Amino acid sequence: MVTFFIVSPYVLKYLLLYNLYQNIKQNIFNITHFISPLKAFFFCNKVTHKALKFTYNAKNYLKG
Repeated sequence: MVTFFIVSPYVLKYLLLYNLYQNIKQNIFNITHFISPLKAFFFCNKVTHKALKFTYNAKNYLKG
């Protein structure tokens, strides 16, 4: 019984920290999952913009 009382605060602390760690990990995971499609979207926009600009310039160059 005495050992239980000595151990329990440490166990509780460990469990709380572990729980907190899991929550933080989950939140980071969610955030990265939310950000990566955005990043991909912006990257694609940039690439398509460059491609369009290039084709436009090429067309004008061929015309001129």
